[in-house]
Amino acid sequence: RSGAVAQIDSNVKKLFPRHCEPRLLRRSNPMIKLEIASGKEQVRPRNDEIMMENLMSRFIGVFRHEFNMSIRRSGMWIAYGLLFVFYTVTVLWPSPEESSVFTDATLWQLAGQLAYTFNLFLPVAAGILAADRMQRDFRGGVHELQSSTPLSKLVYILGNYFGVLAASLAPVLVWIWVVTACLVATGNAPINLMYAMTVTFFAMIVPAFAFVIAFSLACPLIMP
Repeated sequence: RSGAVAQIDSNVKKLFPRHCEPRLLRRSNPMIKLEIASGKEQVRPRNDEIMMENLMSRFIGVFRHEFNMSIRRSGMWIAYGLLFVFYTVTVLWPSPEESSVFTDATLWQLAGQLAYTFNLFLPVAAGILAADRMQRDFRGGVHELQSSTPLSKLVYILGNYFGVLAASLAPVLVWIWVVTACLVATGNAPINLMYAMTVTFFAMIVPAFAFVIAFSLACPLIMP
């Protein structure tokens, strides 16, 4: 490749001996292909890379729209708020006689037990809240408008799914971090609990949410 670029440099210098150098810095951009024809510089993008860039931009657009719509739902914050208070009081916050229950020896076991307890109710609430997200576009007549655009069904489904999933998981992760940080700050838990809770969140809570939300989004579409 470097030899080809050097050959282009040599050819351009012969064509433009007293003028400015060609913009060969474009070769560092993989989206650009440089060609020299009739002494003129021609820049032509590659079709496959343009297609991939368009797909990614559409996916990000659908993802951001669905994330913003889901994260602003008052019903989600009310349901999560009630569950967060319940879990904080009954599970996470220790009583005075249990202030030394958190130790390094039982750290990972404790984090796994907490993640298992959170998976009893939080994914169910997220699944119920996500059940109408795909049907909303059909009821509101937005699906017909989307069908007239270049947006493919795969990009639309994936963008909606990951947008709802991210909006459902973000408050849970922030809540776990805040409560764990309070436990560490008050001396009721070692600082390593923050790392253990983050790992168990991605290892146990995220898969549970992913399955329940996928099931909740698919069922209204296939059920009569």
